[in-house]
Amino acid sequence: SIGDEGAKALADSWLPHCTDLVSLDLKVNRIGPEGNTAFAKALLRKVPPALTDLVGVDLASCLPMMKIPVELLSQKSKSSVSDGQLQAIEVQHDNNKSVLSYLRQSAGSNGRSISMGKILVCGPPAAGKTCLVHRMIRPEVPYETVESIGMTNGIEMMPYRAGREGKDLEVRFYDFAGQSVYATSHRLFLRTRAVFVIVWDPMEAVSSRSETVQEILDVAPSSKFVFVSTKADDEGRIRLSDEDVDQLREAYGDRFCGYFHVSAKNGGRPLQALLDCLLDTL
Repeated sequence: SIGDEGAKALADSWLPHCTDLVSLDLKVNRIGPEGNTAFAKALLRKVPPALTDLVGVDLASCLPMMKIPVELLSQKSKSSVSDGQLQAIEVQHDNNKSVLSYLRQSAGSNGRSISMGKILVCGPPAAGKTCLVHRMIRPEVPYETVESIGMTNGIEMMPYRAGREGKDLEVRFYDFAGQSVYATSHRLFLRTRAVFVIVWDPMEAVSSRSETVQEILDVAPSSKFVFVSTKADDEGRIRLSDEDVDQLREAYGDRFCGYFHVSAKNGGRPLQALLDCLLDTL
């Protein structure tokens, strides 16, 4: 567990970079007034746009410093309740949610908000996921350079920023390693609002594709999917037939957002069309 010094380190060095953070539970720690203040100051500087739940830090004690009206506090915290009816942690949770909401709204009114998106790239090992993402978002980098990167270990996050409909869109591409040893940890990331890219080598069995989709649907049943077969520069690796694409569309309905047959080596319009589809789907 951590105390005030650990909380300060988290607030100053870690929190500002967690743009995708939705929930943070620190209730098993020993965070006191100094740690609370450090978190409050960090959130004032830059509140993570997706953060809605924070437990274990008492933001309510920092309202004067944050110049936030006390009226935001949970009504439960102002009333007397008997033991067993309401735990202090519940009051703290409600108060923190109110403060976070206030900070996000303030950030938006000051022009600090930015649209965020997540794209999770999944598939078996050696399907070409890493090369695909690098060449799609950095087409100026030679294929030979990208090819030398090698397979992903665990998960690699790659940021990308695009202009979309007059707004800035900040995208996080998550490249999931295909080795089975990482499967358990990957499931922790699947419970998120994102577009999933299902990548496979046409020379491999399609069963792996179906298994990947089902694993995602088991934990995120409303997920959107874009299907991508790779290595189109190899004549032996052919694209899905129109009938096969129709079967995917029928199987997944509104969750099916497109199919692409691309070559990370050749790049060009197919990769740009794929990127445009992903950004439009977010």
